[in-house]
Amino acid sequence: MTGKSNRRATADDKARYHHGALRDALMQAAERELGEKGIEGFSLRGVAKRAGVSHAAPAHHFRDTGALLTALAAEGFRRFVAVQTGRQARAEPDPLSQLVAAGLGYVEFAMANPALFRLMFS
Repeated sequence: MTGKSNRRATADDKARYHHGALRDALMQAAERELGEKGIEGFSLRGVAKRAGVSHAAPAHHFRDTGALLTALAAEGFRRFVAVQTGRQARAEPDPLSQLVAAGLGYVEFAMANPALFRLMFS
């Protein structure tokens, strides 16, 4: 036996292989869905449709809506910290300047990503 499967490719397989980076595509689609529909209107089906994959495809990476939202919030926190540290890197090294820079990074991120910010701090 060669180790190859004899089963036929499903629509989910084709969508996954088409994307090559299904998780990234779902995360980007999830952020758009969140921005347009909010947490209340957020759905895995909506995310899948935006990503151009079947409604079952998100299950390859996220067990449910909560898991996808958690991953999205975690990515949001990484970006949030990057904005703050970027501001701090350009600020004077004294404590007050660093605090002001961190605060400005906080506001900058919140204004640029309101739906993601609400998700992160809800």
